[in-house]
Amino acid sequence: MIKMELTNRELTRVLIAEQGKNLKEFAQHINISQTYLTQILNGNRHPSPTVANKIAKGLNQQIKDIFTIENFTNDNRLNKLQQGGVRIAERSN
Repeated sequence: MIKMELTNRELTRVLIAEQGKNLKEFAQHINISQTYLTQILNGNRHPSPTVANKIAKGLNQQIKDIFTIENFTNDNRLNKLQQGGVRIAERSN
């Protein structure tokens, strides 16, 4: 299982504002609900990879630059992500 989390929620809010959009307008622009976006920005929800990608693209950012990905499994696909430059935090039990 992979958990995606914004690396810097406040910076993400600034990036949205720099586009001249409020949260409602940005959420509409990337086709997610404002409630879901707010929950992500407040750290109450973790987006799916699809939604994380929408947020990154909507901000003209690379997903690896605004999200931290936490690995809960040992999976060869994770090696491909790491090779692509995605930061993955290993969870120790």
